[in-house]
Amino acid sequence: ARIWSSAWTLLILVNLFWVGNSVIGRAVAGQMTPASTRPAPARPAAHDGPRSFLYDEWDTHAQAYRKAWCRVHEHRLRGDDFALINAGRRRNLPLVKQVRRQFSRIKPESWRRVHRTSDGDEHLYVHRDCGMREVATAFLVDMSAPTDFPIPDPAAGPAAAEPADHDPYVWGRYGAPVEVSPATPQRRVIEVAREALALMCEALRSLGDSHAVYGFSGNGRDNVEFNVIKDCDDALSPRTWSALAAMEPRRSTRMGPAIRHAAAKLARQPMRKKVLIVVSDGYPEDRDYGPDRRNREYGILDTARALQEAGHAGVSTFCITIDPAGHDYLRRMCAAERYMVIDNVAALPAELTKVYRALTRASGRGR
Repeated sequence: ARIWSSAWTLLILVNLFWVGNSVIGRAVAGQMTPASTRPAPARPAAHDGPRSFLYDEWDTHAQAYRKAWCRVHEHRLRGDDFALINAGRRRNLPLVKQVRRQFSRIKPESWRRVHRTSDGDEHLYVHRDCGMREVATAFLVDMSAPTDFPIPDPAAGPAAAEPADHDPYVWGRYGAPVEVSPATPQRRVIEVAREALALMCEALRSLGDSHAVYGFSGNGRDNVEFNVIKDCDDALSPRTWSALAAMEPRRSTRMGPAIRHAAAKLARQPMRKKVLIVVSDGYPEDRDYGPDRRNREYGILDTARALQEAGHAGVSTFCITIDPAGHDYLRRMCAAERYMVIDNVAALPAELTKVYRALTRASGRGR
């Protein structure tokens, strides 16, 4: 009887051991499962130089992050054309005056101490000057191949008559871009974008807001190109204008890692408000952005996730696209008040001004 009693006792202890392990295992699994739905911080990519970074990517099919899936290479863009800003001023003189007038109405957000100011010949004291705006903004610009397409240039005079079914803004939606009549003055999408950014940089310098300009493109998850035209800490200089002029169409549009890298750079800025404005000409796409390149779902939802991550990090985001079909995918990537579709790329400079004023006047942290 004692033997059977000991056996039963041993059996009960073994069962309790396995049940306990199972409960602990489930608890540990429960703690680890959410980790796969949270992105890891960016990390330097080993053996690829100091300006190479690895980022997670959201896999909508697995509903989890692919760890260290994308490699972002950061480059400083340089050029030798320093005449961009002068040409932009001449072409857009009415707009330049309008932007300056609008920005002059923006009020500073806080006071700053000004030391050793004088009152008369001798007296030195400290007073408060209402001239500080605690804003840091980054413009993240699509430099993919479709930005090479020509568009009519309204600043060059009246255009020749086009066929009734001509739509110069439907580039790349049905294969090759729609041809623009040779009689119509033309400019490329990228040219309009970089001129708009030049005008914004000049206006923001007068306002005193910290700002950066980045461009992105790439070819595959191991080669996401992130071009620095101007960092927040860079002074506006001829080097900035030459870097803007050097922006040229390149490859694909892998938005997710580019947004994550730009947001990470912004998050390190000490300013209270941080704003990321993404300017693109189409939907996210790359040769390996998901298991099937023809399916947009993976890239759209990874980009949506990247925008959410930026908001959680205190960075307000806004997307501007010059793709007439932009509503189809932007409404899945962000809230309606966080994007704009422009059907006329020539309106980009004026629309950027409106968006910037609205975003930097809004209260609160990133959303």
